[in-house]
Amino acid sequence: MIKVGIVGATGYTGIECVRLLQHHPQITITSLYSHQAVDKDVVDIFPGAKNLPPKFEAFDPKKKTDLDCLFLAVPHGTVHPMMSDLLTLECKIIDLSADFRLNDSSLFQKFYLEKHMNPEQLTGVPYGLPEIYKKEIKQASFVANPGCYSTASILALYPLTKQGLISNAVIDAKSGVTGAGKKASEGTHYCEVNEHLSAYNTNAHRHQAELKEHCHCDIVFSPHLVPMSRGIIASCYITLSNSLNYDDVQAIYTEFYNEAPFVEVHGLDHKATTQDSVGSNTCHITLKQVTEKTVILFASIDNLIKGASGQAIQNMNLMFDLPETMGLPQIALRI
Repeated sequence: MIKVGIVGATGYTGIECVRLLQHHPQITITSLYSHQAVDKDVVDIFPGAKNLPPKFEAFDPKKKTDLDCLFLAVPHGTVHPMMSDLLTLECKIIDLSADFRLNDSSLFQKFYLEKHMNPEQLTGVPYGLPEIYKKEIKQASFVANPGCYSTASILALYPLTKQGLISNAVIDAKSGVTGAGKKASEGTHYCEVNEHLSAYNTNAHRHQAELKEHCHCDIVFSPHLVPMSRGIIASCYITLSNSLNYDDVQAIYTEFYNEAPFVEVHGLDHKATTQDSVGSNTCHITLKQVTEKTVILFASIDNLIKGASGQAIQNMNLMFDLPETMGLPQIALRI
């Protein structure tokens, strides 16, 4: 069995890692780390859970462990200061923070407003989007898990941008409140979110840096917060650089994702909805309107699964040469 530890085990993505890994046949969770819950009983957060360690621990990157795999479900700015110590650990690491998603330290500083303390490591860490970088992930010992908005948006655009077929795109993306993380803020209070829809960080969201590095076209990105717990739908309005008809576009997407177990491509008759994705690790891409130079498509994911913890486990499976789908849900909850 693969011995796993999770840092940040009491945050939303950490909790989701624990929940999903409980069903993984090749995993045993031997360490749960949380600086907010050190020495507290694990059953207080995970009542009824079996085969978990009894207490939460403090994580010390300098302390050697017998772990085979470590998940870092922590906020940005946490990992890059400790990277030198992490690299001495004899285990594979999946980083769910934003600290090593980008290749360019100046881009990190621009979007995250802090100087990167290990910029020389940035280009050596694969971007953990298996549908595009599977080969690099399989060979890696440290992988940077993508952001939730960027996962949906890159999967939506990449089959076209790879062929240089997009002149520009406008992405109107809507997310549930868990995308903001567990830490309380005024903007995520119930009375601020309930029955309201709000746009925020228009064309300045941090995940736009990932789009810049992986989708080489002009993009306007407008995220919105909607009054639901989880789920993302990215509505993409694309201007093509070449003329294509609907069949051309559908063929490009179907061929590109033909061997991607967690991407489903739908046609005109399908209703694009987060209901397809919530509770699963699957991204659903729905092609709608195609004129000679315009494509409209929608990508939906669960922000906590395919947009975070599920994708991290998908990466772990590849890193340990396990079946990519092992332990991961492919069918949504629907209700």
